[in-house]
Amino acid sequence: MAETWPTLDDIAAARQRYEAKIPGWQRPAAWALTKRDADGVEVVQLNVDGHHLPAVVIASVVGHVAGSAAYDLDQPTLLQVNELIAPAEACTEIPHPNLWALQKLAKEGHGVTVVYVGDMAQPADDPAVETVRQAAANEKGS
Repeated sequence: MAETWPTLDDIAAARQRYEAKIPGWQRPAAWALTKRDADGVEVVQLNVDGHHLPAVVIASVVGHVAGSAAYDLDQPTLLQVNELIAPAEACTEIPHPNLWALQKLAKEGHGVTVVYVGDMAQPADDPAVETVRQAAANEKGS
């Protein structure tokens, strides 16, 4: 039988297991699922100070530990991430906007970039990181 995380406690336990598997893991101040193309970066799902389970699940796949960085997810990686985060859908106590965005992006076949912002005060050279940092700063300010 496939693993499920039907309660908030199960979600928290899964997050703690993933965090423990990444030595030096630091939760990002903000992170996002984006689409990056010739026209720039489009933020699909922005997370500020929250939704740490999908952030750490994706980090476990792409090798992110701390700080600010952007990682392109090819279709096989996107499918792998979806499979790893799918048990969270069993918890009906909360919405799952990141899971739903990942599922939609995988079905649409879009190239996805996951972006982590480690320090909101630190401007970034990567346009995807800077776009997410600015969007997160705007959200925090509202």
